[in-house]
Amino acid sequence: MSLSRQLQKKLYQMNKFGQRKHKAKKEEKERCQKTGEKWLSSRVDGIYSYKTLQAYKQTVREFSKWIKENYGDVKKADEVTRELQIEYLKYRQNCDLSAWTIKKDLAALNKVFNDKITSSDADLHKRSYKDIKRSRLDVESDKRYNPENYKDQILLSKACGTRRESIFGGDYQLKKDDFTFYKHNSDGRLYINVIEKNGKYRHGIVLKGYEEEITNIIGKGNIEIRNKHYTKKEFEEKYKNSNAEYLFQKYTKLIDNHAFRREYSQNLYNEIAKDRGENLIKGNTYKGFDKSILSQVSLNIGHQEGRFETLSNNYMI
Repeated sequence: MSLSRQLQKKLYQMNKFGQRKHKAKKEEKERCQKTGEKWLSSRVDGIYSYKTLQAYKQTVREFSKWIKENYGDVKKADEVTRELQIEYLKYRQNCDLSAWTIKKDLAALNKVFNDKITSSDADLHKRSYKDIKRSRLDVESDKRYNPENYKDQILLSKACGTRRESIFGGDYQLKKDDFTFYKHNSDGRLYINVIEKNGKYRHGIVLKGYEEEITNIIGKGNIEIRNKHYTKKEFEEKYKNSNAEYLFQKYTKLIDNHAFRREYSQNLYNEIAKDRGENLIKGNTYKGFDKSILSQVSLNIGHQEGRFETLSNNYMI
């Protein structure tokens, strides 16, 4: 097995998709406080998002290629020394790459080799906002709102893939009784019911690890227990006759809410794949993604089942 494949395999073994990184960081901080170790917010076990995994895979492929070209006798992961990693990071910096890219490389190597290399160890430059080359978020807009003022709205969008108008301002803005637990589901999962743009109804699963926080936001007593999903007509009637309060009273357009729908789609894809025991994508695929899982993700975000192109291009990368 090539060095690149060895390192990518190690990354896949760290898969913790669908779990909460915040909890892991808290536990790591508490551990460091007890042991007297220096706490680094970026140092937690596991990889928690598909996007991060893809970024780290790119790093280990480039690193493996550099090793092959410069140290051809190094064939195994355990032969890669701390010194080789530092040399590579300095090489990358000398290539005039952004400090953000170098930090990503540092994080990936630390994740794979766990040598706890710091920026000071490798004499890396500090990051600056001026180094940001691209972003799928509106960075200027981000400066003009405080995320703490919208933390519940943001959390709900990440947990449920909710559109902006469903959170605030739409004709079918979420009410506190729009969540259901379906008894016939052996997995005991929580779902959101919502009518979105063009009058489309969807029931979308709440991601694992978010159920407790979502329950706290809406109130446990507001969750309805049913034996089967609503039809569109049934839910429209329920919504029309409901006297429940709207879940939220505000939301700012400065927030890139679509980014949270994209995060939800990626995390749901990986949650389903992990439940199936499929750490590697295989079988009947579309652009490298399992079609059967894409179909489930499409339905959960309110798309038609077979819209693979829209989902893969706009949500999965």
